[in-house]
Amino acid sequence: MTISALLGLINIGSSVALNGVLSMAVSGLYLSYLTVGTLLLYRRCTGSISRVHDSTDETVNVPGAPLVWGPFHVPGIWGVMINSFAVVYMIIVVFFSFWPTQIPVNKTNMNFSVVGTGGTVILAVLYYMFRARKVYQGPVMEVTLSSSGIWSR
Repeated sequence: MTISALLGLINIGSSVALNGVLSMAVSGLYLSYLTVGTLLLYRRCTGSISRVHDSTDETVNVPGAPLVWGPFHVPGIWGVMINSFAVVYMIIVVFFSFWPTQIPVNKTNMNFSVVGTGGTVILAVLYYMFRARKVYQGPVMEVTLSSSGIWSR
């Protein structure tokens, strides 16, 4: 509730500032979805995700193990088409989220959220390169797929 009230106060001061904050939020969310969607499309097109084999007892979807589809996915060309459409749609949304809302554009109504989003991405990549990749261990997964098709721990 406090965050909502503060965002409402931004609009009282400057609608351009609120548009910039909302534009950064939209672009940040869609960039995160775009990253996952693009990686899924790449794995789907290269055939890197296999079907579950009922005859094997193995731990699935942990670091080092081959990727296995979960209980639901759209197989074949339909899955590729849906993922491709989603990626193209998200690229368009991210592109247009950085545009100003008023014409003519000058320095008082320009949407500078692309600078904030780009700076955040650069800082996140630098943080990952110099610190996070050395200390991050990932989630602990102890799920195995038994030959009877029942998930167990």
